[in-house]
Amino acid sequence: MQLIKTKTHIDFIGKRRPALFVSSILNLAIIVGIAIFGFNFGVDFAGGTVVELKFKRPVNAEEVRKRAQAGGLKDVAVQQVGSASENSFLLRMGGTTQLSKEGAQQAEIALKSLSPLSSYESDLENGLMNLRVQNQIKPADIKRTVEGTGTGVKEVRDLGPAQGGGFDYQVVASGMADKVFAAMTQKDCGLKI
Repeated sequence: MQLIKTKTHIDFIGKRRPALFVSSILNLAIIVGIAIFGFNFGVDFAGGTVVELKFKRPVNAEEVRKRAQAGGLKDVAVQQVGSASENSFLLRMGGTTQLSKEGAQQAEIALKSLSPLSSYESDLENGLMNLRVQNQIKPADIKRTVEGTGTGVKEVRDLGPAQGGGFDYQVVASGMADKVFAAMTQKDCGLKI
């Protein structure tokens, strides 16, 4: 049994110049396309949070999007997963913690009302706020003050007295999943995790 018939002589070397020309044109078109349109990075490369939700009752993507926006989530992409009867959705959003630039600025202003701040730094990527105050404050008061600005707080760490005077604290912001859960359970929507 012969799969390839006779006269299988193909001149690959003789066709190298046209093949290089076509390959070069395609590569150039790809580079120009990237320069003009750029890359469309997903959450995997751009950073952010993906949360999968499954509801007990039938809902649609628009209802989930409205609930997310009403709960304070911005730039949320909602995608239905599986069949419509499964009531499963993926929510993609920027950021891994609830701490945003605006939230950090509002928290700084609010914390000044508790005690004068000697220093204040926010680490948005890791969801941390480091502060040094002149007077000792209860961590519960710090947590309540920061949460009053709209940023969820996982914990407040009392780092003790500072060498140069004052008291150091570290505020750890809650993750985005906590904010999604709070947004989806504002009313009895039947969220099942």
